[in-house]
Amino acid sequence: MFLKKETEYALRLLGAIEEGCSAEPLSLKTFAKDSGISFLFLQRIAAKLKDAGIIRARKGKVGGYWLSRPRTSIHIIDIIEAIEGPLDSVKGDNAFGKLNRALKLFLKEKTLDELV
Repeated sequence: MFLKKETEYALRLLGAIEEGCSAEPLSLKTFAKDSGISFLFLQRIAAKLKDAGIIRARKGKVGGYWLSRPRTSIHIIDIIEAIEGPLDSVKGDNAFGKLNRALKLFLKEKTLDELV
């Protein structure tokens, strides 16, 4: 399984949100500047994460992004599927189907807390 660059950036964004979680919301413009990732690309990523209920946002001068729930309850599979779509591309009882199910199970057990 190969992940899109977009998923890598989503994980980096969530790590940055988590770092500042106790202080202020994360400004996407600031993160874009600091990380060298396109602001427009980050907006699309943030929208997907928000639609999936992983982050929440507030507009305005003191706006930004927060995690919508504790990092211990955000599973890696939720993040990947928010960006990439469902990981059900391989089904059946063949070797690839078994590998896909094992990978999904592994990703369901891992949380954002374990990555940050």
